[in-house]
Amino acid sequence: MSSSWKGSVFFSDRVFAYLGAVGVTNLHVHHAVQIALARGGSKLEMVDRAGSAEVGSAFVIPADTHHAIRAPCPWALLLYVDPESDVGASLQSLVGASGSLGWRTAAQGLPSVGLDDPRDLRRATERLLLAFEKAKPVGATSALHPAIRDALELLPSLVRAGSVRARDIARRVGMSESRLMHLFREQIGMPLRPYVRWLRLKVAAEQVRRGANLTEAAHAAGFTDSAHLSNVFHATFGLTPSEIARGTDWVE
Repeated sequence: MSSSWKGSVFFSDRVFAYLGAVGVTNLHVHHAVQIALARGGSKLEMVDRAGSAEVGSAFVIPADTHHAIRAPCPWALLLYVDPESDVGASLQSLVGASGSLGWRTAAQGLPSVGLDDPRDLRRATERLLLAFEKAKPVGATSALHPAIRDALELLPSLVRAGSVRARDIARRVGMSESRLMHLFREQIGMPLRPYVRWLRLKVAAEQVRRGANLTEAAHAAGFTDSAHLSNVFHATFGLTPSEIARGTDWVE
């Protein structure tokens, strides 16, 4: 991020969200599906790998797709969603053509969401995601299988301990590994391994927000070192942990 990025950040188990002033970026690629919504009558200018540019108020950029922001935007909402989640798959399916024009066309299928106050970032983000949710939201745990509830309770402590193995989780919740993997994907809307990766990134981001350096944050989240954390974070969001620590406020 350059100094032109200044805004608010929200990070949940399913999405990384940024709301605020957006700066120019170089051509980059990350593994998240990205939703870019200009707010307050402003516009975004997105460029694809071929150099074709489109100006618009909304874009859906598929995972693993090179893109860049050509001009600053004073007010925009950027959402980064894991493509292996149900909502990520739904968003990917909206993009019928490659390139910046296809991204802008795909965004016509997005629901409208009001967002005037950065303090509403969490609520607005969740409303937008729920509009594309195929499976029951993670928060609705009352309908979850008891073993999945147990797994969700175990995972945060396992992530912080640094060792998360599907076979160990399956043993502790009294289920076969294959059954756990299938049921987790079915009920949570995301495979177990990507879910764990998101938890690790969330823990690391929280540590950075609280003032930890990257090495401390990496170890707290179960990454090998700060380089490992930075690489995974950048591959997922197109930003490094140190970049989001500058010029941003966090929304709980």
